[in-house]
Amino acid sequence: MANKQGNPHDVFFKKLLSDTNRSIAFLQEFLPVQMVEVIDWSTVHSVDSVYVHEHLSAYYSDVVFSVALKAQEGLRIRISLLIEHKSYPDRMVSFQLLNYLNLGYRQQLSGHKTSTKPFRPELIIPFLFYHGKSKWKPASLQDFFSSIPASLQEYIPTIPFIYEDLKRYSLEALEGIRQSQIKAAVLTWYYGHSKEEVLANFSRILGLAGEEEGNFLETVTVYIFSVIKITEEEFTQTINDMAEQKKEKVLTLYDRIVDRGLQQGKRQGLHQGMSEIIQRLSRNGMTELEIAEATGLSLEQIKLLLEQ
Repeated sequence: MANKQGNPHDVFFKKLLSDTNRSIAFLQEFLPVQMVEVIDWSTVHSVDSVYVHEHLSAYYSDVVFSVALKAQEGLRIRISLLIEHKSYPDRMVSFQLLNYLNLGYRQQLSGHKTSTKPFRPELIIPFLFYHGKSKWKPASLQDFFSSIPASLQEYIPTIPFIYEDLKRYSLEALEGIRQSQIKAAVLTWYYGHSKEEVLANFSRILGLAGEEEGNFLETVTVYIFSVIKITEEEFTQTINDMAEQKKEKVLTLYDRIVDRGLQQGKRQGLHQGMSEIIQRLSRNGMTELEIAEATGLSLEQIKLLLEQ
């Protein structure tokens, strides 16, 4: 799986749902009512699996939950919550979901190979959550085969999935979300395509993010600064009307974020500078061993820097 540590959308999504109570609150807000009613919510736990293929990991993130069903002893299903990070709708999403489900069931089958019990896979229900700038209705597989005669229609694969487009919700409906941190995250996505709207609602979003326990306030703040370029002057003006105690907390948090960014920039600069020096030494005829002795780096480090 590709490394997605640098993807702020993925980091935010995973941190949002790293807390079981937040995960339950999110699912209860956005799953269909008939599904919410049959799930035993005391049994929810995340599964240490991801089904998103490597080449799609920059555009989609997924968190997989296993849940038991009420009045169905021993029967569990998996709800695979996918969130799309593309800035534009993906017309091929149904084909990607086909591959996604294939990977999910193959993982379950692979984990069963050493078991002597009958294979009883957990049903995987994909749940695609979209927070793009424009409204979107995903194309079904049937849409791609509209010219197939009726006598052959039954052979077209069907991929049922739950789909939620944040843009179809009114602001009033989103304000009705009960859990404050889920509301903060959803409003961040809702306003996230407009810097002006983010700034106008910045104080309120941070207020919601900090209402519950944990460090979600920092998570939201880091995410906003990662996806929207906000100057120090804009930031200072935005929090000017905050209560003094909360303003002090947010300013301290801002200083930490800025300092972290500076330190990271320094590390990246040093790394780039060292890489350029080593490349130059190699071009001038020095061997890897000679470069290692001259710089104090290991042979393995030299090889890695020369490969860049």
